[in-house]
Amino acid sequence: MGENKKTYSKGKSERANQNAGTITIGRDSGYVHYHEKPFWALSNCFIINTKNIKDLEYQTLYKLLQKNQKGIKNLKNLNKKGKNIKTKDLEFFLNNILNVFFK
Repeated sequence: MGENKKTYSKGKSERANQNAGTITIGRDSGYVHYHEKPFWALSNCFIINTKNIKDLEYQTLYKLLQKNQKGIKNLKNLNKKGKNIKTKDLEFFLNNILNVFFK
């Protein structure tokens, strides 16, 4: 008891559960973001963190995702409830992008 603990708003923590250099896509918004620092990810985002691609390719992938952000955001419309992007819809969309990217 008596310990001084910091209080953080949603998504903030003294610890990180993801490394720097991670791409996230918001489940609700479809927003694509590249994290330059370690961060705490919540369940409201998709995490794209692949150790199998080089840093330069990862940055290119990020830019490609950003360029297609409008299409990612539109995936929300495929969900009848319209609340967030479904994993299967994002996976299908990303597979199509990656097939072009890695050809």
